[in-house]
Amino acid sequence: MRTSERSEKLAGVVRELLPQLIAPHLNPALHGIVTVERIEVSGDLGIIKAYLTRFGGTEPFMGVIRKAKKQILKSICQRVNLRRVPELRIAQLSE
Repeated sequence: MRTSERSEKLAGVVRELLPQLIAPHLNPALHGIVTVERIEVSGDLGIIKAYLTRFGGTEPFMGVIRKAKKQILKSICQRVNLRRVPELRIAQLSE
């Protein structure tokens, strides 16, 4: 993905916000510790890709995060002033 200064800046902000926004939806005893490995933002700021990893846990966590994706994106948009709402894509890197 081609990056610009604006997309790198947004990626940094999302990298800081995302763990705080995901944490209330997950139970560390069941889902383990989920970390944000990488954030990629398209040059037009239209797509945000978040790559997550998990340590420990027995229950699948991606379904929980996908259900909360709309709420997470809304929280990001409230904290960051964007002209349009980007698409949030969340993927799990191999454990």
